[in-house]
Amino acid sequence: MPETTTLPVVGQREIAAGHFELILSRDERLGEPAPGQFISVACRDHRSFDPLLRRPFSFYRVDRESFSIVYRVVGRGTEI
Repeated sequence: MPETTTLPVVGQREIAAGHFELILSRDERLGEPAPGQFISVACRDHRSFDPLLRRPFSFYRVDRESFSIVYRVVGRGTEI
């Protein structure tokens, strides 16, 4: 079963209208991301199951201490 972890948000910035880069702190348990890998993000409060499904995102940038994903707000999950 895939490992679940909570990562702190380092920052977020709007890179175009409705498009954002979300920067997360990197955890050594995640290993070294390789091309084609993605991360599943639960877009909800840890006390809730709404929305139920996670959102898959590919890695955008990776460095020693953080990584980022780019997303576009298209619905309730990415709006949260």
